[in-house]
Amino acid sequence: MIRRNTHLILKRGFIEFYILQLLSKGQIDIHQLIKKLKDVSLLWVEGVIFPILFDLKRNEYLLKENSSSEDSPTMRLYCITPKGADKLAALKAEWGEIEDTTHEFMTDEAQ
Repeated sequence: MIRRNTHLILKRGFIEFYILQLLSKGQIDIHQLIKKLKDVSLLWVEGVIFPILFDLKRNEYLLKENSSSEDSPTMRLYCITPKGADKLAALKAEWGEIEDTTHEFMTDEAQ
């Protein structure tokens, strides 16, 4: 059984990965981001996302811009940085290794 802290660490890491992947497709506002995370059951409490976004911004993986117009209130828009794109590429490579290892483990386990 996975301990709760381990589960939360894994989930947080996957949320970071998912956010960078979403941003690689274009900028997104905070409301769309929250909806997409909820749609794939990665967000259980909305407040969880803000520390993650803060860390991604602090590490220069994303930029936050405020956008406003006469027709709409101020929106927080997020976009990926070149450093964030490099981080995403590294995460994808790591994920591939995890998939391979898991597949090998599960195959060995079945035999």
